[in-house]
Amino acid sequence: MELDELRSLVGENIKRARLKAGYDSGRSFAAVLSFSHTLLGHYEKGTKTVPNDKLREISEVLGVSVASLRAVNYEEQEMIAEIESILSKGGDLARAINLSKKLFESSINDTKKVHAKELEGMALLKQGKAKNARLVFEEMQFYAERVRDKDLIHTSIALQARALYDAKEYTAALHLANDAKNYCSPQSVEYTKILQLQANIFADTNELDKALELHNEVLRNYRVFGMKDYILRTFHNIGDIHRRRKEYHDACQNLSAAVEIAYQISNVESIARTSVELAKVFLETNDVASARSVIERALVHEGIPPTQNARLRYYLSECLDDPNERIKLLVEAYDSIIDTDDVRIIHLTSKRLAEIAEHQGDTHSALMYYKVACNSIEGSW
Repeated sequence: MELDELRSLVGENIKRARLKAGYDSGRSFAAVLSFSHTLLGHYEKGTKTVPNDKLREISEVLGVSVASLRAVNYEEQEMIAEIESILSKGGDLARAINLSKKLFESSINDTKKVHAKELEGMALLKQGKAKNARLVFEEMQFYAERVRDKDLIHTSIALQARALYDAKEYTAALHLANDAKNYCSPQSVEYTKILQLQANIFADTNELDKALELHNEVLRNYRVFGMKDYILRTFHNIGDIHRRRKEYHDACQNLSAAVEIAYQISNVESIARTSVELAKVFLETNDVASARSVIERALVHEGIPPTQNARLRYYLSECLDDPNERIKLLVEAYDSIIDTDDVRIIHLTSKRLAEIAEHQGDTHSALMYYKVACNSIEGSW
C-alpha cells in the first residue's frame, strides 16, 4: 500500500472516530489536544503523516486504540472493534486474545504487529495473567525497536512495568517505570501515567506519604488533560491510601467520587474495583448495610473481569451471616481466579474458605484450602 493511501486511511479513521465521539468540528477537537486545528486538518486529509505520539494522544482523547486508527480495511476494523469492546465493556477475553493473534498474523508491517501485541497483552492482564502479559509486551518492544519509534518503545516498556506491578514484582516494575520516563516528555499524558504507576508501587510497599504526594500531582495533571477515566483511578488510589491510614471520611469522599465517575462513563472494571474499595471502608467502620448495597449494585453488571468479580464476591460474603451463602460466594470467587496470577485475592479467598471448613468440621477441605493459602501468602502482601 502506498504511503499517500495509508495517510488517507488513517486520516479518515481519525475523522470518523472524532465525529463518533461528538466533536463536530476539527477546531473543537483540537481545543483538547496539544496541537493546532490546522495540523489536525492535515492529518485528517492525509496530507501529512501523523507521528505516533500525536496518534496516541488522539486515541486517548477519543477513547479508541491506536490500532483502530491505523486499520486499513473493514475486516481489520471489525476485529479491532470487537477486541476493544471486550476490553472496555467485558466479554470473552479468550476470544479477544485469539483475535489479537489473528491480527498479528495478518499484520503487513512491524507497527501493526506492535499494536496487535498491545491488544493481546491487555486482554491477558484483564484475565489476571500478568506474567504472560509481560512476555507479550516484551515481544511488543522487540517490534517497536525495529520500527525505531520512541513513543512505541515507551508504551511497550510502560506496559511491561504495569504487568510486573500486577504480578507484585515491585522492584522490577519500578526499574522499568524509570526507564519508560526516558522516552516521553514530562508534560505528556504518558509521563503522568508512569507517575501514577510509581505512586501505586509506593502505596503497595507502604511508602504512603510518597504515594499520596505523587497521586495528588497526578490528579492535578489529569484534570488539566480532562481525562475522566484516569481522574477516577486517581480518586480511587487516594481514597485507598486514606483508608489504610484510617482516615475514613477522606477515604469515603474520594472513593465515592471515583465510583460515581465510573458509573458515568460506564467503565465496568472501574465500577467493580472502586466499589470494592468503598465497601472496605464501610466494613471497617461497621456499616455492613452500605457495604452490601455498594457491592450488590456493582455485581449486576456483565463483563466484570475475573479478579474483580472475585473481589466483589469475597467482600459480599463478608457482609453475610448465613455460612452456606458465604461458602457459595467464596467458591464462585475461588473458582474464577485460581488459575490467575492474583495471589492476594487467591490468598484471602482460600484462607476464608479454610476457616469456614474448619469451623464446620470438614478437615479435608480445610487442609486443602489452607495449603493454597500458604502457597500464595508470599506474594499476597
